[in-house]
Amino acid sequence: MMLVRADTTLCQGYSAFDVDDDGMVVLPGTTVSSEQHTRVEAAVRSCSGAALAMSEEPESAGLA
Repeated sequence: MMLVRADTTLCQGYSAFDVDDDGMVVLPGTTVSSEQHTRVEAAVRSCSGAALAMSEEPESAGLA
């Protein structure tokens, strides 16, 4: 499973996602479905402020 993160300290408000009243990116969630993968990957690559990052979820995430 892939995850997406947004660093609001780097965000310049030029988002492929929604932005809030302050112009900061608002992610619809942190997990990336297979249907969203291409769109999210393109957004991460095109983020001029390098505020978006996508990574694989560690296999041990969520395990007790």
